[in-house]
Amino acid sequence: MGSLLLLCLAISAFQPGPADPDTVSFSLDSHDILLIQHWRFRDGDDSAWAGPRHEDADWPVVDPNRLDNLGAGVHWLRARVVLRGELSPFDALSLRFSKIPGAFEAYWDGIRVAENGRVGRGLAEEITGRVSTTALLSRSDAAPGPHVLAVRLSNFHKRLQFRGSWTAVSYRLDFIQTRASDLHLQYFYLGIYLISTFVGLSLFLGGGRHRAFLFFAVYCFLIALYLTINPIQEEVNFNIQFFQILSGFASIILFIPGILLNIFFLYHFEIPRKTFHLALLMAVPLVIELAKVRFLSGVDWRASSLSLYSLGLVIYAVKRRKPGSLIALVGTITLVGPFLFGSLNAIFPQLRLDERILRPLSLVFIPCVILSISRQIREQNRLLEAARSRSLRLETELLKSRIQPHYISNTLHSIKAWFRENPQRADRMIQALSDEFQIINAHSSKALIPLAEEIRLCRNHLEIMGSRRDVQFELDADGLPPDETIPPLVLHTLIENGITHAYGPRESGRFRLRVSADGRNVVYNLSNDGSRLREWAEKGPDELDEGMGLAYVQARLEESFPGKWRVDYGLKGETWEVTIRIRK
Repeated sequence: MGSLLLLCLAISAFQPGPADPDTVSFSLDSHDILLIQHWRFRDGDDSAWAGPRHEDADWPVVDPNRLDNLGAGVHWLRARVVLRGELSPFDALSLRFSKIPGAFEAYWDGIRVAENGRVGRGLAEEITGRVSTTALLSRSDAAPGPHVLAVRLSNFHKRLQFRGSWTAVSYRLDFIQTRASDLHLQYFYLGIYLISTFVGLSLFLGGGRHRAFLFFAVYCFLIALYLTINPIQEEVNFNIQFFQILSGFASIILFIPGILLNIFFLYHFEIPRKTFHLALLMAVPLVIELAKVRFLSGVDWRASSLSLYSLGLVIYAVKRRKPGSLIALVGTITLVGPFLFGSLNAIFPQLRLDERILRPLSLVFIPCVILSISRQIREQNRLLEAARSRSLRLETELLKSRIQPHYISNTLHSIKAWFRENPQRADRMIQALSDEFQIINAHSSKALIPLAEEIRLCRNHLEIMGSRRDVQFELDADGLPPDETIPPLVLHTLIENGITHAYGPRESGRFRLRVSADGRNVVYNLSNDGSRLREWAEKGPDELDEGMGLAYVQARLEESFPGKWRVDYGLKGETWEVTIRIRK
């Protein structure tokens, strides 16, 4: 956790100087901000170690942020700073200390110039300091030439560790301007992620409640929450002990978006085997934490693994030609690229890769994701329009089949015959035929109709076909959900084709419909008997689809529930079953 300050901007230019690893050079004629990264380090306590003439050649050179499991106690850090050029008459040279654990005292050429908290030789004596401290050097102390900066610190409170700590040398006004620029950049990022949060929520609530949009909204919100921590710290300057607790919270905040970004890609691009990917996304960071190798070699392996996983998912989507995947890949590279460059720098410092140049490119990520979402929505709308056109064409064909001369002729001939033998039955046939045409005419153009109306249409058709064949067809559909809706003529089409292909000319039949609703999931199960089922089941899939009228059924389902339905069918025992699953 921590500020983008001194990390995002071009804040430090290492100039040619002494080759000693604990020695840095600062030009008084420049406006640079110089980070002191390498120090001589020693455990213990001796006031003589603050002096500029103390011999520390046998002290190991370390990067404090790479000190794993720093033991509780008193420790010393020493670095040599060579000042070159002429001191500006309009500003004062300053030392800025941030996130040094516990309490510390800073000495410049043996003179104490800063104190943060109270350094103690035990827990009772130590008083932890604040996150940030600034020391201004007098003009005589900042004279050109070699100087020694020594830091005496103690960390008895919960063995506080170096995490993101830094010390910088700069002119006071340069530091203030850089900090202001950094805060402005963070506010800009914060605004982008807050706006993106509302965009994601709006898409989720108004776009069919697609889960990918919700994951994107939560991801943006957590990043925005993380970005608020540093500006508040700059304003309040927390106690370092509380701040490290806050850092742990921030680490969790950053971990969750890393998982959510991968989940967003899984659902956004409909990548298969989601359960496997989710398990892996949870397992890899857990293994890294349990093995205690998260910050091995100065690399955050947990964040690196999640970043690489995101990149892999998007590359998979590009290979599968998913709509919007290419622009998402560009955005993902700009997001994880600077971070991965930083990791390579930590592993191979001789490469000297400067990820700070690429870091502003991460601003491209959010627009790229929104463009990817818009392309997917456009593709879904195109498919929906195609489904509607297909549904309209099939609906027209279905209506034609109801009014074709042979259908009307056969029905009227049956009515004519019944008028002689059974006028009452003929009257019922006329009424059933009239009701069937009225229901079809009233509902065929609608996306959804009440299930009760669909059942009434099916029973009218069964009565007509039963009368025409002089047999009895029944539909067992009791105890159905009263408020359920379904695309029109779906069950009617399945029953009509069931009559045609499952029964002989003088064979009665029975259809059975069961509907189960569990939250937003609805399952329709339609079954029927028939002597010709075995013969029918042996036909090929294409012939079955055409004979069952599945083209119309599938088009209607896709129109009303795009991508959220499934149709299964087959012979089970002595009955033919069709199961329609819908996720509303």
